Amino acid sequence: MKKIILTCTVIPLLLQACASSPEPQREISAPPAFGKNQSVITVVSPASLLFTSFNRNNDYVIDRAEFTAGRDQAFLNADSNQDGRINLFEMDAWRQGALGSKDAAPMSIFFDADFNQVVTKKEFEAAFDTLFNNSDKDGNNTIAFTELVRVAARPSGRSQGKKPAQSKQKKRGQGKGGGRGQHSY
Repeated sequence: MKKIILTCTVIPLLLQACASSPEPQREISAPPAFGKNQSVITVVSPASLLFTSFNRNNDYVIDRAEFTAGRDQAFLNADSNQDGRINLFEMDAWRQGALGSKDAAPMSIFFDADFNQVVTKKEFEAAFDTLFNNSDKDGNNTIAFTELVRVAARPSGRSQGKKPAQSKQKKRGQGKGGGRGQHSY
């Protein structure tokens, strides 16, 4: 009986001691260029997340060969019926899997240069090449992971939880009756 009571009291205490309490969230200070007391947010595009999967040698840099192999594999993955073209349904399914959402940027129209609702391999490659060139900030024909991340200042109104001031006095026309007296509905 003593063992059962001891077990029932000691085990919960041990579990509580072992449980990690969540660390308080740290607010990252903004670089001096953003101004004093302003926090920052880190922005990563869905296409950037896809590009990171192209990195095969784990050096945090995507060179042109890794990019081309990744782009070609992405086309094969998107072309689910293997007819050499990606229709809108295939594109939505691919964007859902590869970019995390069928509504994630870049949009399907970015890939369909002639707007015929079919993306050819040539159009797919051209769109990806544009994304590569836009991501290669230093122009060295590689994309370092640091080039895929953008740090921005958080808008000051939101970061402090401020709401715009509202008048407490109702203006004419904003009530149920629209200024014509009270109506019951």
